[in-house]
Amino acid sequence: MNTSLQFGEASMGPLILLPAIIDAPGEYITRRGERVDLDSVSARHRFACAGRYRGSGIIEHWHKSGRLLVSRETANDIVGRADRSGASA
Repeated sequence: MNTSLQFGEASMGPLILLPAIIDAPGEYITRRGERVDLDSVSARHRFACAGRYRGSGIIEHWHKSGRLLVSRETANDIVGRADRSGASA
C-alpha cells in the first residue's frame, strides 16, 4: 500500500486510472443529462468534488473522475462540462 495515501484513499483503487473529468468549479452535466453546479473540487482520490443538481438543489459529492460510486457507473456520474447551449462539452 502506498503510505502517502491518506486514510480512505486506498479503497479508491478502481478509480485511480480513470481520467479526471472534474478539474475546476463550474457547470457540469451528468450521464442522464442533468446539470450540476460544482462549488468545490479536489485532485485527491476522494469524493470531494461537491455541488448540487440544478433542478432539485440536492447536494452531492463526486470523485474527480466524475463517478458517484467506486464500484460502477451510474446515471448521475458527471461526464463532462456543460456548455452554454445545453450540450455537454
